[in-house]
Amino acid sequence: MSRLSSFAGARRRIALLGAAAALLALGLPAQAGVEVAGQSVGGDLPLMSANVDVLGSIPMPGVIGARFKDNVMYVTGVEGLRTFDVSDPALPKPLGQLPLPHFENEDVSLGGNTLIISADQFVGFPNMIYVIDISNPALPTLRNQFQINVDAHIGNCVHDCRYVFITGDTGVYTYDTTTGAQVGRWATEIGGTHDIQFDSAGYAWVVGGNGTGGWDVTNPLAPRKVAMTDARGNQSPYNDFIHHNSFRPDVTPGVPGDVVLITEEDYLNAACAPGTTPGVGPLRSQTLNPPGLFQSWKINGPLSTTSPAVLTPIDTWSIGEGVLPAPEDSRAASAAFCSSHYFTESGGLVANAWYQQGVRFLDVRDPANIRQVGYFVIPDGEVWAAHFAPTDPTQTIVYALDLAHGIDILRINRTDALNSVGTTMAPSIVSTFPALSAPSEKWGWGCRIPV
Repeated sequence: MSRLSSFAGARRRIALLGAAAALLALGLPAQAGVEVAGQSVGGDLPLMSANVDVLGSIPMPGVIGARFKDNVMYVTGVEGLRTFDVSDPALPKPLGQLPLPHFENEDVSLGGNTLIISADQFVGFPNMIYVIDISNPALPTLRNQFQINVDAHIGNCVHDCRYVFITGDTGVYTYDTTTGAQVGRWATEIGGTHDIQFDSAGYAWVVGGNGTGGWDVTNPLAPRKVAMTDARGNQSPYNDFIHHNSFRPDVTPGVPGDVVLITEEDYLNAACAPGTTPGVGPLRSQTLNPPGLFQSWKINGPLSTTSPAVLTPIDTWSIGEGVLPAPEDSRAASAAFCSSHYFTESGGLVANAWYQQGVRFLDVRDPANIRQVGYFVIPDGEVWAAHFAPTDPTQTIVYALDLAHGIDILRINRTDALNSVGTTMAPSIVSTFPALSAPSEKWGWGCRIPV
């Protein structure tokens, strides 16, 4: 089958999923055995814990990443950039768009009045950096673009996007966004790099094939390492493929603590089941390397450029802890869809995207005892990111970015979630439609492409 015909089939499947999503927007549950647009839907739609409500759904097939500034949500997907007014977080309103087909730009970045879109080489297109003017969020415009000679997996802005840190190849590459010139390379000890997150103190946390490290980027042209995971940062079971993204929570506003939360992207366990690899926390009782762990790591000592601190693992949580035991649930998602992905944290509660396993809410107030306290899973969905709405003072509204159909607007009862004893009864989901994405030729399932 040609790529074009495959894409047409995917569009038809997305249309079916969009019809299913419309049931969510109307607040109508779809029960097992019902038909949506002439197709049988296996399992309830959606599957969610009692402390999660669905407020609505925004149709946007191909959605991948989002970032927020003031009252605006900037969302990127395979068709380009869209902006939404989220001053009312429960009811995002469309503002504008910039058609710009690209892939993959998982973690869109912005600074000042500039937004960066990075594009991996894909189907003959070169690695590109697009510089977008967002001074008028209702009319984003392309200010500049340039081709680069390294994999442009994810771009992260510094100095209001005067410079951009590019991950993908070995290490991180620094580019000047006014000239398109490469002006630096660093973090080579991470190997293949995936993304960078900045804590409230301004330190850059780089994740990738060899683990996770922290850098002082006060001078973006000469970053200095201040921390690094120990040997387990690039060993099984903590890193069977890549450390994917991270976050260092504050202990008080503006003062980050000594814990770094990290997701691992990995697809070695096709059954999405518990395993037995010895280790800390839940890993003590597992028999197979679980696919794509959520992890907590402790920073031991001060962040120092002369004697970098060492990070050691504290605890893990696996999707295998959130499936029904046999024989109640013998279903298992395919290997491509069981890994953790992008998450956000707010007040000790994590909203973690888990591809076909939906959104999982984790209590991380005790980093040595990570617990699942809620879930939201749509059969045949593919959630790439989950964001607490920054404009929501209650921090109960979450945007789930689902590549299959769009953005689901969720509300979690924080009081119930954080006072619960935890829930391990979230079902795993079997896909009733063909896969919505496929592995890239170079990066495998770590860099997925729509089919």
